[in-house]
Amino acid sequence: MGKTSMRSFFDALKETEPKSLTLTKEVLQERKQLEEAVEELHRKIKEGLDKQNEIRQTEEQIKQHEAEIQRNKDFDVIVKVVQPVQENISGTGKDTTNCSSCRVTCQMGSDDYKEVTETQTVNAMVQEATGFINRLNEIALKPKRLSVSQHLDLLIEKEKKQRKPGWRRRVKALDEKKAKEEILEILDKKN
Repeated sequence: MGKTSMRSFFDALKETEPKSLTLTKEVLQERKQLEEAVEELHRKIKEGLDKQNEIRQTEEQIKQHEAEIQRNKDFDVIVKVVQPVQENISGTGKDTTNCSSCRVTCQMGSDDYKEVTETQTVNAMVQEATGFINRLNEIALKPKRLSVSQHLDLLIEKEKKQRKPGWRRRVKALDEKKAKEEILEILDKKN
C-alpha cells in the first residue's frame, strides 16, 4: 500500500503544472501596499472631516462676533482643533518615521489624536486666507469669469427647476457651500 500510494503521488506531481512563487510574492506585496493605502486614505478622510468641523466652528465664531471684529481688528477667537498626540518613545526599543510637515507617522502607525483649544487672531486668519487666495489666483490656468457663488446660484436654480428626488437636500448643501464661498470672496475683495 505505501509503495503504490507513493507512486500515484509522484505520478500526480508530474502532471501538475508548477506555480511561480514570484507571482505569489508580488501579490502579497501589492496587497500590503493596498492595505497601507486604504489605512492612509481612512486617516486622511478623518483628518478632512475634523478640519471641516474646525472651519465650521471658526466660521460660526466669526459670524457671532462680526461687529466686535470690525471694531477691534486684533480680536481673538477660540477654536477646538484635533491634533496628533506625540509620545516620547526613546528608550522603549520602538522606532517610527514621522513626516516632517504633518508630524504624523506616515508608515503604518496608529497615531492618537486629541482635541486641544487654540486661540487664533482673526486678523492673522484673514491674512492667511488672503495668501491662499492670492496663490490660487497666481497659479490658475484661466482667469475667473464667474465667481464660485455665482456658479452655485446657477446650480441652485437648476436644482429648484428640475426638482429631482433629493433636490431639497442638494439645495441645502449648495446654500451652505455658497455661504462659505461668499466669505472667501469678501476676503478676496479686501486685496
